[in-house]
Amino acid sequence: PALRERLLLNLAQKQQLTPALPLVASMQITTGLEARAVADACHGALVGSSLIWLIEGKGPDLSARLEANVADLREHLDRHPTLPPGR
Repeated sequence: PALRERLLLNLAQKQQLTPALPLVASMQITTGLEARAVADACHGALVGSSLIWLIEGKGPDLSARLEANVADLREHLDRHPTLPPGR
């Protein structure tokens, strides 16, 4: 597996040793599928950087691209079985 996936697996394994502590990760998440994969291994996924990268890149239709990115993230995370909706 790639370095990012190995790091995530390592974090998830460490989490099993201390289950009382929540584990939330940000692994350069840019899509809903990536966010869902991180949330599957952790208690949550930090996705703010993907929005910042879009803003920094600016360009045409920034509002539409931001809206589409958030919709993609919400679609995948809102259906996650252990995450509360809208979180």
